Amino acid sequence: MRPGAGRRVYQSSDPPSQEDWGTIARLYDLEHPACRGAELGFWHQLAGTSGGAVLELAAGSGRVAIALARKGHRVTGLERAPGMLERARARCARLPPSVAARLDWVEADMAAFDLPGRQFGLVFIAYNSFWLLDNEAGQASCLRAVARHLAPEGRFVLDVFPPNDDDRQNETGITQRLALPWQGQTVLRIKDYTYDPARRQGVSEVRYYAAEPLSDAPASRLAQFTYRLRLAEPDQVRALLEREGYAVEATYGTYRGDPLTRTSPRAIFVARRP
Repeated sequence: MRPGAGRRVYQSSDPPSQEDWGTIARLYDLEHPACRGAELGFWHQLAGTSGGAVLELAAGSGRVAIALARKGHRVTGLERAPGMLERARARCARLPPSVAARLDWVEADMAAFDLPGRQFGLVFIAYNSFWLLDNEAGQASCLRAVARHLAPEGRFVLDVFPPNDDDRQNETGITQRLALPWQGQTVLRIKDYTYDPARRQGVSEVRYYAAEPLSDAPASRLAQFTYRLRLAEPDQVRALLEREGYAVEATYGTYRGDPLTRTSPRAIFVARRP
């Protein structure tokens, strides 16, 4: 059982009736730390040795893309959720003009995108977003779209977490206290998780609550959303890449370049199209 599982938080007002991706995008930035350290070093090195422009799929609010632009790379961020793109563009507006000029944003689905006439030396999907394509047909369609946009000798990098036993167990009330506040309030993220073994699909029902520090007043619900992840073992990911015509040239288990093993926190695949 994860720390905090089973706790319940009750809202003081009516919850949102639908997913508010503008709010979710801002909360996402509180939940996930800035791209720096070994993670940024990994992407920076790949972008620097791949040549040409960079395309990030499922770029979200720009966490990785903006960090790479600060390092001098020309990056296109492709994202399906308008709320995430709005957040990314707002963050760009606060950047130095020279950095903002190296970024552009495209609203499209990574499973079926087309950027006519454009090719990239590096295309990547960071931080588990490939799992959001919740069936194998969608994942294969994404890989075909990537292939159409890779420059000759270009590289595709896929960065996911390897599933473990916890990812195949149902669990409710998984509670996380976000390190950063929301408008002076403490934020709790509460998730109910179910796993469908037939589809290899994990479904997360997520709610965010805001609470006044050191207060017994009921928390209020800020936002809610549902996401589905289609999980696969590293050897299954490699097999999918190879079926779609990719040659895997390297695998890593961390952003530091450690080997991929059964206990690695990441499963990173660096591939080319021969």
